[in-house]
Amino acid sequence: MSSLRPFIASLTAALFLSPGLFPADAQAGSVTYASPYPLSPYLASAPYAFGVTAFPKFDVPDVCLVSVCVKLDGLVTGSVSFENYDNFPKTVTSTFTAKIELKRPDLTPLVAVQPAVLNSDPVTAFDGVLDYAGTSGLTHADLLASVADSLCLTGAADLALFSGPGTISLPCTVTNLSTQSGANSWSFAIKAAASALITYTYTDCIVPVRPASWGRLKSLYR
Repeated sequence: MSSLRPFIASLTAALFLSPGLFPADAQAGSVTYASPYPLSPYLASAPYAFGVTAFPKFDVPDVCLVSVCVKLDGLVTGSVSFENYDNFPKTVTSTFTAKIELKRPDLTPLVAVQPAVLNSDPVTAFDGVLDYAGTSGLTHADLLASVADSLCLTGAADLALFSGPGTISLPCTVTNLSTQSGANSWSFAIKAAASALITYTYTDCIVPVRPASWGRLKSLYR
């Protein structure tokens, strides 16, 4: 019995200094759902709505949702054309870009990306022909840019939003933010597309453990 006393004392100290909740054979896992938002028409100045995609909510029995990770991939494609009408050379800078935004059902933002192509082009004084070519104009054709971003949600409100039977509808929009500096005439022909991934990470739920007592511990070693 005397040889067990140091062991009982150390075990008791560990139990009283540890939290009152312990994982019971915790098993983690994840499930991912993906959906594309198809290529848009040529974008104007107003935002364009890709539409609403319905993702399955997390509805796995006997486990607890730990996080919801949302990834958004976006791309832009198209062309930029411009012409310098002035009688002196200059450098024309252009930013070919659009902001793609995935939103919650209440339209608050989840994650956004902004793929972009940047160009800086020296051109001569006006060559007399408005053709977006020659020495005073230029056309950048077949432009393409892509970018991705993600975030993981762990707050109780967001976990509840993505949990339960049925689906959750996530709208996606794109806004043309292209700009240029230096040209007298220009044109942006830009389209966009996107895809979204939702990953649910879960684990076995933590179960409460009955607190230890001196009497209970002593009874184990009689």
